[in-house]
Amino acid sequence: MRRTVAGTALVLALALSGCTSPGSTAEPGGAPAAEAAEVAEVAGEGKLDIAAAAERFVAITEPYEKVMAQYHEAETDDAPLETQVGLAGATASALRARVEGLRGTTWPDEVAADLAKLAVADEKAAAEWEAAGTAASVEEAYDAAGRAMAFNTLPEVDAVRTALGIPAGE
Repeated sequence: MRRTVAGTALVLALALSGCTSPGSTAEPGGAPAAEAAEVAEVAGEGKLDIAAAAERFVAITEPYEKVMAQYHEAETDDAPLETQVGLAGATASALRARVEGLRGTTWPDEVAADLAKLAVADEKAAAEWEAAGTAASVEEAYDAAGRAMAFNTLPEVDAVRTALGIPAGE
């Protein structure tokens, strides 16, 4: 439990320090993925109870959700290509780290199957985000991002959040 709290504290410290600022041009392997990788590192301590699983899920998922929000903001604001591809690459890295965290954790039976599906979908989406991260034009980035979003697994995420007692938006 102490390692979980330390990992969560590190994620929060990195997030609050501005490592994921909206104007950044994060490259693959940037701060969001590093945050998720740190959380993934504390995984694997045995099957979690529901409360610990909720905490772990939020910690593993938060870096991805932050960089996705930044990407959507950049897209909406018609940010320069460099910013959009940087954030797309960071999204791919955050997804890869999330997969590592999801697979490196022994989840309660109530959510294990949905999280296994989420990890598979995340791997497929990460490949498309990587393509968006190397796009030569905004249109090419949008196309790849659209393909990535086709792997969106909201039903599984919603089921996991419900089973773990995590309110929407956390």
